[in-house]
Amino acid sequence: DTKTHDWWFRFQGKDVGYWPSSLFTSLSSWATSVQYGGEITDEKFEGFHTTTRMGSGDFAGWGYGKAAYISNIAYVNGDNDIKTPQHYRPVITDSGCYSLDISDRGNLGLHIFFGGPGNSAEKCPH
Repeated sequence: DTKTHDWWFRFQGKDVGYWPSSLFTSLSSWATSVQYGGEITDEKFEGFHTTTRMGSGDFAGWGYGKAAYISNIAYVNGDNDIKTPQHYRPVITDSGCYSLDISDRGNLGLHIFFGGPGNSAEKCPH
């Protein structure tokens, strides 16, 4: 919000909520990057990768209806215009346990499918 500097979350054209600008004092005017995706915490308990599933627990390749996804990825620029990111860098820290697919084909706009089972004997034996 250019007047209050609060950070709004909007879903399907409706304001859902916001984060007060006081929480983001170093981001009061702009951001330099945006991150989308899934995340888990792995403490490597007893030397093994966590069994925590990401998203639905299915790999990205299973696609719509199975894997977790974020669609119509966009941001609002300094002129308050909605923009689709043109440059992005996928990061997968353990590709045996989790996966990510990025696409701009179809009716989902720029979208990502992501997820995975975590440590399991058949899919991610760490």
